Amino acid sequence: MSCRRFSLLRYRKVVWQCNGKYDSEKKCGTPTVTEEEIKRGFEWMLRQMDKQAQIANLGEIYADVMDYGDLEREKEKLEAERGGVSGRYEKEISQNARVAQDQGEYQKRADEPASEYDRLDVEVKTVEAEIQKRQLCGRRIETLVVALETAGEDFTVSLWGSMVEKVTVFEDALAFTLTSGEDVRV
Repeated sequence: MSCRRFSLLRYRKVVWQCNGKYDSEKKCGTPTVTEEEIKRGFEWMLRQMDKQAQIANLGEIYADVMDYGDLEREKEKLEAERGGVSGRYEKEISQNARVAQDQGEYQKRADEPASEYDRLDVEVKTVEAEIQKRQLCGRRIETLVVALETAGEDFTVSLWGSMVEKVTVFEDALAFTLTSGEDVRV
């Protein structure tokens, strides 16, 4: 959705419409909604929401997300394996510098640990990325819990930013996708 502002001083109005509303021959049929309608829908959702149940649910999700000890152990194992491969590679280089040998044979022996190191390095980075993703998700959940604990029933930009991932507009309703992944239709 994109924002369009129509302003004639006292008739100022902010409306949201589909990003591709006029991009093709066939107009997008998604209705345009006003900022006020979105705020009212959000406030209605806040009033209907069982905040304590949401906080308890988020606590369970948080515990699952932040339980990445297995990933830390896998990362340590991969790093140790990568260190051993690095040692083998350095040994091949050192031996080549000290002893005259067929360079074709040396290259074959050196290529194996080098490619193994590269493979392990990719795996370590993949595991690190998953850990960082979980940590970010955990921080977002913490922010959402704080927002829910302090939330009233009125729209605030900070509450909106911590709770809402996106809004889907239907002919007869709005669906708020919360940062927790839950969809709430109003």
